[in-house]
Amino acid sequence: MPTKPARLPEILRAAGVESQLELLLLNRLERAGLPLGEAGQQIIPGRKFSYDRIWREVDGRPVKVCVEVQGATFVKGGHSTGLGIERDAEKACLAAVHGWRYLPVTKHMILDGRAVRMIAAALGMEAT
Repeated sequence: MPTKPARLPEILRAAGVESQLELLLLNRLERAGLPLGEAGQQIIPGRKFSYDRIWREVDGRPVKVCVEVQGATFVKGGHSTGLGIERDAEKACLAAVHGWRYLPVTKHMILDGRAVRMIAAALGMEAT
């Protein structure tokens, strides 16, 4: 019988990390020498959507990059229902309308390094 994953310590939740995948991405960003950005930010005026990581600026340059970690991509969950897909599409569109680069990343993209490379490119940086 599968066991439930351990809950993330409260200190990680306080830092804005809501899942093991978000923690993994944070770790990969740090190892690549990239700025970590801010967690769980609402960037759309009048909306309660929050984004897993955002970068408003890097080295004094405005960049407006937001990342959403897509968990449970291969199971039937909240993001894979019609309503979930609709909500995620609206969230992505609203970010774009407000001038943000929206990057949805998956577990496989984090594991194989594509997520970090794409985030680095969007930030105008190179990962080490």
